[in-house]
Amino acid sequence: MQASVDDAVAQWCADHRVGVLDTITIWLADLSGALGVLALVAVIWVCFAVWFGGWRPMLQVVLAVATVSVLTGWMKPVIDRPRPPADLALYETYESAMPSSHALITAAIVVAVVMADWWTSERLRRAALVAGVVGCLIVGAAMVYLGVHWVTDVLVGWAFGVGLTWALMRAARAIERRMSRVSEQ
Repeated sequence: MQASVDDAVAQWCADHRVGVLDTITIWLADLSGALGVLALVAVIWVCFAVWFGGWRPMLQVVLAVATVSVLTGWMKPVIDRPRPPADLALYETYESAMPSSHALITAAIVVAVVMADWWTSERLRRAALVAGVVGCLIVGAAMVYLGVHWVTDVLVGWAFGVGLTWALMRAARAIERRMSRVSEQ
């Protein structure tokens, strides 16, 4: 019988672990707890607001990411997919595996930041997109490497993060345009 892609990748990662990479990914997983994410978002928020001169777009980003974070918390128990077995994991976690919260939230942050209305040049927006995609790939690979997620958990997390955040940011723009038209009348 042929193993699934999830099984094959998880086993490959377990068989090819490297001490220093183990230490780095575990440290990053510890850092990415709720407090770490909140601190990072706060720092990014202040930097972007100061750099681009506006709090409104950053508020949209924060609200979109917060909404997506709440939704992933609701999705996990509904999907209720088990994590990879303990013998393949370097890091212990207890909630359901799908979708990967790390993948979903990092994708949500990238989409919200790239879609925000503060960009002064398309070149900067593209640079942010490239940096964000690289960051998402690193986070997703780390989750699989640690054995806390299957590859498909990460892919579904990215898909939900991109799709939900795109829809939320589009809705925020539509509401803002409508409120602007109403206030002009």
